[in-house]
Amino acid sequence: MPKTTTEISDHFVGIYVGAPDFEALQKAAKYPLTLDMMFGVLRAAVAGVESRCKGADARTAYLKSLDELTRAYHYYRVGEIRLGQLRIQLAHHLFRWGALPRSRQMADRYIEMLQQTLAEGESEIAH
Repeated sequence: MPKTTTEISDHFVGIYVGAPDFEALQKAAKYPLTLDMMFGVLRAAVAGVESRCKGADARTAYLKSLDELTRAYHYYRVGEIRLGQLRIQLAHHLFRWGALPRSRQMADRYIEMLQQTLAEGESEIAH
């Protein structure tokens, strides 16, 4: 289970790069990697950080990150890989926003851009 913010960030990247089948990452893994397992471990890690968090703004960012992880997981499960990748990126940036206060202004702009891109992609699916 990833514990440090760096290890957790690496796990976000692992899902972004490897999901849904983790073919490239399987070679280095000591056990089979599945979508359920990878998301479960990441959710538990982010929830653990959130439970130890003292700041209200950071706690809100972690909770939003958990919400985006749920959405990303759904998109991967239904085969919408690009939307899943955008959601995992958004979840990662929300996590980093909570973990690294100095990067918040830049993260805010990136989060807005991701949300706009997601809204456009989701509206295309609806039509």
